Amino acid sequence: MSALAQAQPADATGPSLADLAETIIGLARRLSAVLAAEIDAVRGKRPASLTELIEEKEKLSLAYTTAFKRWPANPAPRAIAPAVFSRLREAVARLRRLIEENAKILKIAKVAHEKLIKAVSDAVIEKARPNLSYSRHGALPAAEQNAAPPSLALDKTV
Repeated sequence: MSALAQAQPADATGPSLADLAETIIGLARRLSAVLAAEIDAVRGKRPASLTELIEEKEKLSLAYTTAFKRWPANPAPRAIAPAVFSRLREAVARLRRLIEENAKILKIAKVAHEKLIKAVSDAVIEKARPNLSYSRHGALPAAEQNAAPPSLALDKTV
């Protein structure tokens, strides 16, 4: 069953609060696992593995948001067992911590990537800048006159 299907009600009245709590716990745990894997992939400089994780993260985020929107603002006391409520609190707290950590890691990676791109482009511009000084014979160096502009290709994957 897909993550989004899990967040949908089984019937017209919808799932019980306990069922909804279990759905949210499951989605929060799965989303936490994906975020942890994404953090490890960014730290380990493995951008190839990010594509699959990003797709899974998007699906789970949508399902989690859909399920969480159904949670009542003020659930009735004793609507769910204290143990289930405790697991729900723990799963959501862990997810929030991982979301914050993931945002920090992605921001750091983005800034580092932008600095690298700027350094490379600055080096290319510096290299392409013509030598405007004359040789001792009063001419520009031949290599500078006939040099082709450098080509540049950057991988913009973060």
